[in-house]
Amino acid sequence: MAAADEEDEVSKMVAPSAAAAVPKPIRGHLIGRQGTWQLHIDAAALRFVRQPPAASKESAKDDNESFVCSFDDTVGVGFISDGGCRSRYLCAFRYVRRPVAAPGRPSGPRQRSLVLFRIVQPADPPGVALVGRLCSQAVARSMGREPGPPGKRPLLVLLNPRSGQGRADKLFRETAEPLLEEAGLAHRLVRTESAGHATRLLRDSPAEELLSYSGLVIVSGDGLLYEALNGLAGRPDCLQLLRRLPFGVLPAGGGNAVAASLAHANGDCLDREFAVTAAFNLAKARPRPVDLALVEAASGASYLACLSVNYGLLAQVDLESERYRFLGGARFALAFGIRLAAPGGLRVYRARLSYLPAEVAEAKDAETADVSNDNGDDNNRKPLASLKRHLPASLSDPLPSNAGWVTEEADYLLVLASLHSHLATDNFYAPPCRPDDGRIYVTWVAAGVSKVDLLRMFLSVGDGGHFRAPAFRCAAARAFRLEPLDDGGPVCIDGETAPCEAMQVELLPRLGLALTPARIGITN
Repeated sequence: MAAADEEDEVSKMVAPSAAAAVPKPIRGHLIGRQGTWQLHIDAAALRFVRQPPAASKESAKDDNESFVCSFDDTVGVGFISDGGCRSRYLCAFRYVRRPVAAPGRPSGPRQRSLVLFRIVQPADPPGVALVGRLCSQAVARSMGREPGPPGKRPLLVLLNPRSGQGRADKLFRETAEPLLEEAGLAHRLVRTESAGHATRLLRDSPAEELLSYSGLVIVSGDGLLYEALNGLAGRPDCLQLLRRLPFGVLPAGGGNAVAASLAHANGDCLDREFAVTAAFNLAKARPRPVDLALVEAASGASYLACLSVNYGLLAQVDLESERYRFLGGARFALAFGIRLAAPGGLRVYRARLSYLPAEVAEAKDAETADVSNDNGDDNNRKPLASLKRHLPASLSDPLPSNAGWVTEEADYLLVLASLHSHLATDNFYAPPCRPDDGRIYVTWVAAGVSKVDLLRMFLSVGDGGHFRAPAFRCAAARAFRLEPLDDGGPVCIDGETAPCEAMQVELLPRLGLALTPARIGITN
């Protein structure tokens, strides 16, 4: 093929509005299947059609007549050479879903399944290289990326080597890193050295450096993501960075709540091979808006939450489970069982809980759609606080009267507000929740519930059955205020311990960006 002809064919085949097709046939052998096959490239797949034998005038009528390698399952295309210039193997890096036995259940986990095609025609090296380039461009366009050399804007990968019982490093090297390379995604790997390392890195790095990355990938549990987001929150330019630096999560911790929630929203199965599915989703991802929450404490401290605010029994269980970290996700069940069996293990916490129902807030927002507290000034000393629309400036100020707030004072076993559907891979805590639905799910269990009923709730949390328990209460809210009325009490924000003091929380709808597949942006 002449250079001019090759250039003309490239322009025809990679035009976004035209189906990619090569005028001259691409023929070869599909490894694992008999016969000679012809390859057709279009916007959705690599399509292989078996060619009839030379002596036959009709195509073979059998089940192997055609084979489709869908781009929905493909992260990239590359060459594997056997050392000869006339024998080149085109490899499609495919991760297909395993079938699920029960109908109506989430899609099965992803598993690696390569497609190898030995190109026979065209036989010349430039022609073979052109085929590979056209396939790569078609896959890139199917993911909404501009075709081109990889690594223009690498991912920043933060890895906690102590996470997941010390297996995070191995998980990344053996599962995620090869998949990212197959997808042509360059990355810079930073292993955190101590608690707070991620916070300091993201707080102190120049904005130009952080924005040179296409995204931030957390290889750990939820704690490292909390550190990273609060590093960004501590900057005067945090609004710009939160809106331009998307984050992704590869589950390598004990709970993996955020990763599980994002995968659940995509319809994925959460099983022991969940990490492969999460890595695949990251390779196929685009930035999608997700909700975050501003937590303000009476002491003047503020936090950026992406998962939950937890007070009482479940916070105590979360903190006590740290000593069983070597057990992985099972540590939460063990700590809960020990707390439940201990004499006097169910402490009661007196508190005042106030919340603004989401429907009330949404109606108010619709009335004042043209009014915003965001002055666009990232040099504001507290830029996140400028986004508040429903909470007063500080906890010393009363809540707005006649504004639809609901307040109750009671003895509680637990109060937990969740921004996500899952609190762990096997803890389907807030089934209605979606990552971008503009609601924080404030839940509570008041005193007077028996240990037997609590145990029943805990045992049904895997499939969300606890949501139907009479003692389990939930309110979809936009903001809430929690005021402990007795001394002490465990508090966790995104699983990390915090001082027990009065706090107020407001959801910041769609402030963050998550690296997720396309389906995540559709809320139910």
